[in-house]
Amino acid sequence: MHLRTVPFLLLFVFSLKLFAQDRESDSLLTAIENAPNDSIKVTTLHKLSEKLWRNGSLSRAGEYENVALTIA
Repeated sequence: MHLRTVPFLLLFVFSLKLFAQDRESDSLLTAIENAPNDSIKVTTLHKLSEKLWRNGSLSRAGEYENVALTIA
């Protein structure tokens, strides 16, 4: 493999991972919209908040955690 192709391959793999994370966040948002205000919604809000926090979206993560605390 040529040394010039390695950075492009890494960029491609990294972009696929980011796309998969967005899909998972969208799935969690859909589950939150459809869930009643109970422990399932609180747990899902917490999962979404954790995922956003790990991706660096700290303010959005805090917003979802506050919603979870309000429901709990």
